[in-house]
Amino acid sequence: MPYDKPLPKGLFFFKHSQLNKSLLSVNVQEGMRNIPESFMIFREELQKVKQEKRLLQMKYEKQVQEMQEELSYLKEQIASQHTMIENAIEYANQLEQQLNQHR
Repeated sequence: MPYDKPLPKGLFFFKHSQLNKSLLSVNVQEGMRNIPESFMIFREELQKVKQEKRLLQMKYEKQVQEMQEELSYLKEQIASQHTMIENAIEYANQLEQQLNQHR
């Protein structure tokens, strides 16, 4: 999923744990006690993206489940039709044998 919004100025893409460590080390080195605003914005965006990912995952799993149910129903119908055709062929063979015996 592409990231539509630009990253806040001065914020680069790192692994989440690397970003936390690097920002915390900058805070300690510079004597800052507050988390930079850019990190807070990034964290909010990350939470939104994670929530959207969870929703998409749930939607995908629901669609897969529905497709599996439909496929199961279709397999059951095909099996019933196959049995019906076998019975019809067997019945036609029996009728043919009876017809041949009466001649």
